Amino acid sequence: MSDGLFKLAEADAAHRIAAEAFDRWRAAFQHQLPTGTDIQHVGATSVPGALTKGDLDIAVRVGPATFKAARDGLDRTHVQNLKSVRDETFAAYEADGFACAVGVQLVVKVSRLDVFESFRQALLSDAGLLIAYNAMKQTYDGQSMAAYRAAKSRFIAERLGL
Repeated sequence: MSDGLFKLAEADAAHRIAAEAFDRWRAAFQHQLPTGTDIQHVGATSVPGALTKGDLDIAVRVGPATFKAARDGLDRTHVQNLKSVRDETFAAYEADGFACAVGVQLVVKVSRLDVFESFRQALLSDAGLLIAYNAMKQTYDGQSMAAYRAAKSRFIAERLGL
């Protein structure tokens, strides 16, 4: 995932490519995760009408007792995202070999960073929120990835009351 410029992708193609990559990822890796793991396609490519840079975000939600086993499994098969938080409730990864960039967020259910599915649901259920999210993304199109990521984090935190 690039640290250069934030660029919006052609949305319809990006959503289709991400959906296909999600199905491939889940088929390839769900067997190595503990029973009861909740695997969700999250992020803009999971929301019809959402603007996107064309990547796939996957939330892998586990219970506290199975976090270490899930992390150990993903450590063996994925590249750690060293720019992200890594603690006893969260670890981020990148997956290679897909038609789009794939980010995997392993998170303990109901922990501080377990926000991916709730934000997705908010975007799906609130047209005004989706419009505001798309407008924020359009503002940062062609700007630095760092500036976009900071704005996105603020946007999500404000909307979810974090």
